[in-house]
Amino acid sequence: MNETDRREPLFQHLDAVLKVAREKYKTDNRENSERIKWGNLIIKAVHEYGFLLKSEDTEIRLTELEEKLKHGVLIPDGNEQTTKRLRR
Repeated sequence: MNETDRREPLFQHLDAVLKVAREKYKTDNRENSERIKWGNLIIKAVHEYGFLLKSEDTEIRLTELEEKLKHGVLIPDGNEQTTKRLRR
């Protein structure tokens, strides 16, 4: 099972949590402290959603980099100036 397969159920759970939390937060007959708790849950779920998306992006970039390295593409180490500006 790869990382993408592991993340998909997490995305589904977070979607469900967000749906319930939004409905509970929007209900007018809630006490203010209860609405704050549901709001905090929404914030935490969105944060985790973003973290999963970021880690997925990082995994994709890493895979692309590994493919480039397999094909002999070298990455500059920063010691050499690859672009020089012409002085006028």
